[in-house]
Amino acid sequence: MSDGAGELRPLPSILLWGFAISCLGGPLALLAVELPDAVGGRALDSIGLVTLAGAALFVAPMLVWWRFSARIASSGGLYAFTRLAVGERVARVQGWTWVVSYQLYLGFTVTEVVYDLLPQAFPGVDPWRKWLLVGVACGLAAALVFAERAVLWVLLGSVIAQVVVMVVLAGAVLSGHGWSWSSFSVASHSGSVARGIANASLLFVCGSLPLFLGGEVTGGGRELRRIVAGSAGAVAVLLVVTAAPLAVYAGSDLAGLELPGHTVALVESGATLARWVAVVAIASVLGLMAAEFIALTRLLHAMTGAGVQRSARLVAAGFVALALISLIDPERLYSYMITPSLVALYVSQVIVFGSYGVMKLRERVLRPSDLLVTAVSCGLMLFGLEVVISQQPYF
Repeated sequence: MSDGAGELRPLPSILLWGFAISCLGGPLALLAVELPDAVGGRALDSIGLVTLAGAALFVAPMLVWWRFSARIASSGGLYAFTRLAVGERVARVQGWTWVVSYQLYLGFTVTEVVYDLLPQAFPGVDPWRKWLLVGVACGLAAALVFAERAVLWVLLGSVIAQVVVMVVLAGAVLSGHGWSWSSFSVASHSGSVARGIANASLLFVCGSLPLFLGGEVTGGGRELRRIVAGSAGAVAVLLVVTAAPLAVYAGSDLAGLELPGHTVALVESGATLARWVAVVAIASVLGLMAAEFIALTRLLHAMTGAGVQRSARLVAAGFVALALISLIDPERLYSYMITPSLVALYVSQVIVFGSYGVMKLRERVLRPSDLLVTAVSCGLMLFGLEVVISQQPYF
């Protein structure tokens, strides 16, 4: 690999902090968009426990990434980990599966932004959504190809804005209902709570994206591991504290609406906060898309030897092409793209975690803790695979 040479420039740690937090779905998007759907209405009264246990469960995959990155930090990320563990052939399968996953992820997420999230903040955009779909895709692609470093600074600013809005939203709920520790108990539907914990844990799966910047972060592998672990821990704490108050909506009509953050803000504070929640949540999702785009460029650079700029242009071309194809029927093509994308994501991660166990076995240093983290990590990804296959209408 040509990591650290040519087009790869040293990356200040502060920018990687913003990047790493954005990779975790964007904390506000997790709270306002993803978490309610993952928890479901039947486990909403235990949302504090679900979020806390879900974050704790993801310690196992994080530990695998941590141990791998102690050995190698490069633009190859998970592909480099797999190659180190089991060789080039399996690593190629892992790497290209990961590319397919995130390239499709970019395609269907821009549709979600324009068709689902944007109308919440700006209801008048409906007649313009097809134009916006192309405009957002082209604008984001151009910014990442020609001004990547500026985008990283924007991600850092977006993260700060997300934290502020999350705290304000939680404060609005608390001011009207107060704090209750009951959300950290299994109030009812223990099966739904257990499933909600696994679903909440999977929300952290994009935490591997910063690993693809390992070849350029100032401070090398040690700094990379500190930021990856620190950002995941910080987001987990923030998410638990701000999500727990939402348990008050268990059994209400809002629970049936999957509790979108925009609706909660509207009920508790009014249109101003609701608009801010919607706008910053959109920025949060766009931040994750930018992080995925950047990670893809690094992986293509590592696997093919192509320059970072050329890799960025290839990712941009695929992204814009999928956006244009989506114009045919955005909602149907969204359904067609999300299933193979998530299947590829979980398969690629299973290969990484399984490779870790194989590596430890080959080195004859396989400890009970290695077996445990490998089993938990693979099991969590297989659970995600089961959820995708059983719940998506197209496969």
